[in-house]
Amino acid sequence: MVGKVAAAVRREFDAQLRRTLPLFSRVKGTKGPPTYAWRAEGSLTFFVLLVIHTHWEWFTIELAWDPAGQFPWSGDLFESPFLWTGAGKRFRLVRLRDELRADYWWELAPKPALEDAQALFHPPSADFLLPKVKPLVRDAVHRICEDGVPYFDDVRRAAEGHLPAGFRIESS
Repeated sequence: MVGKVAAAVRREFDAQLRRTLPLFSRVKGTKGPPTYAWRAEGSLTFFVLLVIHTHWEWFTIELAWDPAGQFPWSGDLFESPFLWTGAGKRFRLVRLRDELRADYWWELAPKPALEDAQALFHPPSADFLLPKVKPLVRDAVHRICEDGVPYFDDVRRAAEGHLPAGFRIESS
């Protein structure tokens, strides 16, 4: 996703996240996907990352946390968010509902079939896609509130030494 539609997704996400979860603020001066942070206690920091697909009209959400306040860029996206190591984590939001599902993308337009050359080389127009931005971003932010915020609360309790139900300690 590029251009006008990608910019609309970023603007709408920024506005809805600020309105719904004002504790998160945009991290300035970072290259790459828009990243939002909330420093909870001490240096324990929670992150929300908006990932826009480079080829398709899709976006997804990643969550992360780190006890030292640094975004865990090298985090394993496929490790369970409920495996407690005390070190930072990074994962796709969908993993909070389904640990085995690695990926979920909000789609403004479906991926065209390989045999549909017309659709592959002529994606939908911005005028067709723009009305879909607001409801899809609203759904993504709702999922952050519904799944991500309670998870971050559990991480805070775990960091204080009270491992929540559902979390597992890494065994070597």
